[in-house]
Amino acid sequence: VAALVISLRWTRSVLAGFLFFFIAILPSMGVLGFTNVVAADKHAYLPMVGLLLPLAYGICRLWNAARARPRRAVVVGTVCVLALGEGCAVRWYLPKWKDSETLFRHMIALAPNAPLPHYGLGTVLKEHMRFNDAAAEYMAALQLKPDYADAHNNLGLALAGLGRNDEAIDHYRQAVQIKPDHADAQTNLGHALLLRGEADEAIAHYRAAVQSRPRDARAHMNLGMALRQGGQLAHALPEFQEALRLDPQDADIHTNLAFALAELGRQSEAIEHYRAAVGLAPDSLGLMNNLAWNLATRLDPQLGDAVEAVQLAERACTRTNHRNPQLLDTLAAAYAAAGRFADAVRTADEASALAIKAGDPKLADGIRERRAQYQAGRAYREPTTQTSTP
Repeated sequence: VAALVISLRWTRSVLAGFLFFFIAILPSMGVLGFTNVVAADKHAYLPMVGLLLPLAYGICRLWNAARARPRRAVVVGTVCVLALGEGCAVRWYLPKWKDSETLFRHMIALAPNAPLPHYGLGTVLKEHMRFNDAAAEYMAALQLKPDYADAHNNLGLALAGLGRNDEAIDHYRQAVQIKPDHADAQTNLGHALLLRGEADEAIAHYRAAVQSRPRDARAHMNLGMALRQGGQLAHALPEFQEALRLDPQDADIHTNLAFALAELGRQSEAIEHYRAAVGLAPDSLGLMNNLAWNLATRLDPQLGDAVEAVQLAERACTRTNHRNPQLLDTLAAAYAAAGRFADAVRTADEASALAIKAGDPKLADGIRERRAQYQAGRAYREPTTQTSTP
C-alpha cells in the first residue's frame, strides 16, 4: 500500500493497474480468500490487463528518457527479450492444454487437495468410456468432499457402465440424500431401479425429478415409461402428453405416446404419432419398423395402409441387406396385408431361418405361426402388440 501511495508522485498508472486487477479478479475471490475456482488461470486473463498498465508506463518513460538512438535500441531490445520470454513461456505451457484430460491432470498436480479437478477428470474419462479410471477420480473427489452430490451421481454412472448396478444405486441414493432436488440423480436412480425390476420405487424418483424440473420433457417421458412398465397405463398417458406439449419435436416422445395409445386400443391415434416420429427421425430403422408393423397389422385397416407398410418395410430391409429377422417379419406381414401372400410366405421363411440362426427361437416360432396364416390366405392382425426397436 505504501509503495502504491509513493508511486503517485510520478504516475497514477501503478495504482490504476492495481485497482483494475483487483476489481476484475474480485468475482473469483472468496470472502476470506481464494476459492478452488481461481486455480483456473482463465480467470486471470482480464485482470492481467491491469498489470500491463504500469509496464506500459515504464517502457514509455524509458523511451522518452532515452533520446539517443543507442539507448532507444536498448529499450527496443529489452522489449523484444520480454516478448521472446513470454512466447517461450506460452510455448512451454501450451502442451498442458493439449486436451481436457491433460489439463485436468495438470490442475490436479497444482492442487491435489481440490475435489473439482478430480471430478472434471472423472467426467472426461467417463465420456471416453474409461469407467474404471473415471470411478477412481470420482472416489478421489469424494474422499476430499464426501458431500459432493454431483460426484456421487457421476460415480454411479461410471459404476453402471461397469455393470455394477447395485453399487451405482448406493451412490445415486447418497446423491439424492445430499441434494433431494438433484434431478439427474433422481432420474439415474429411477433408471437403475427399473433395471432391477423395482418399478414402484423408480416411479417415486422419476416423480421427484419431474418436481425438480417440471418443464423438462424428458423427465415427464421417463416418468411415463416407468408408469407404463409398472402397469399404470392410464397414468402414463398424461405424462407422455405433457412431454409432447413441452417438446413436440422429440421422436422418442412420439414413439412412447404411440406405444401407450396402441396398448389402450387407440391404434389410429398411435399410428399418427408413429408417423410423426418417422418424420422427425427418418433414418431410424426402429421407427420405420414400428410404423410399418402397426399399419400392416391394425385391426381396422385403412385404404393405403398396406402400400405404405410395404414401402416402409422394404426400405428398412434394403438398408440391412435383408439380414434382420424382425424387419423381415414386418415385411412379411405387410405383404400379407397387401394381398401378396406368396411374397409373405417366402419372406417369413427367410425371417424364420435368420431368427433361428441368431439364437431367437421365440421370434422364429411367432414367425412360423404368422406364416401359417399367410399360407391360408389371411393377413395377420394384432391391434395392441408393439415391435421392439431392432
